[in-house]
Amino acid sequence: MKCNNGSGDVVVCMDKASLNIQQTAAYFDKTLHRTYGALTGETHYARIKPCIIAEELLDSSTQPNGSQSLVDYKIWCFDGKPANIVCYSNRHDKYFTEIGVYDTDWKEHQECLRYSAHYQPERRPMPRPQCLSQMLGIAARLSEGFPQVRVDLYEVNGHVYFGELTFTSSGGYMAHFTQDFLNKLGGLCKLPH
Repeated sequence: MKCNNGSGDVVVCMDKASLNIQQTAAYFDKTLHRTYGALTGETHYARIKPCIIAEELLDSSTQPNGSQSLVDYKIWCFDGKPANIVCYSNRHDKYFTEIGVYDTDWKEHQECLRYSAHYQPERRPMPRPQCLSQMLGIAARLSEGFPQVRVDLYEVNGHVYFGELTFTSSGGYMAHFTQDFLNKLGGLCKLPH
């Protein structure tokens, strides 16, 4: 379960019988009433009516490279054209993840990354997703008409799952990318006059 007006705020329920309903309700009451995006200048979040989304928990036990979490394929798109895929894997909590960058032919581009305590290099390159062409097709369709949007997808047991569309990644604070890579992405974004 998660709210649509936040980031990384997820309640995982493995067993409904053991869910602390009062604690969960209090958590979501607080989360639903906060003003998300004010500190980062993402004022568009204020226009979204907050709600709780409950979705099926996907099985992360079969992820590539033994990732302990779902591999998050974040496909950067520019008006219907996928450009790069940033993979987040082995998320241990919201403050640690392994990261890799790939082009649409699945060539690795670690030179695009700057590592930190939060963003660590992948232990080994992520294997090409089984459904890569389908994922790129989905991302292309969903991103048509948007100068820039990140389409987040997951692959589990040969099936593609939609995560979200992200218009302001990390609130615009993407220090885990090199300036050259950010400039390249910015050059692909054609804003209407």
